[in-house]
Amino acid sequence: MLREEGGYEYKRAIVNTIISIIEENSEAKEAGLTHLCEFIEDCEHTSLSTRILHLLGREGPRTTTPSKYIRYIYNRVILENAAVRAGRSRIRLSIKRI
Repeated sequence: MLREEGGYEYKRAIVNTIISIIEENSEAKEAGLTHLCEFIEDCEHTSLSTRILHLLGREGPRTTTPSKYIRYIYNRVILENAAVRAGRSRIRLSIKRI
């Protein structure tokens, strides 16, 4: 649903819903994070990408395989604009503490 057509408000609503599910249901955390990671690969909305990256920094280290999310973060370092790269820097610090 996130990769399909739709405007910012539509995608923001879906991201908010996935984040709520992740926060309320620990069994859905990794599946939800994976969906969000795939979305930021082609996301044209900087604010959504940044929000998802912050979530990855907070929740990724608490998963069974935190290294799984490093590829997505690294791709954003290389390919994104300055605002998203700044969000990535904060995440890298969170992961190093593990």
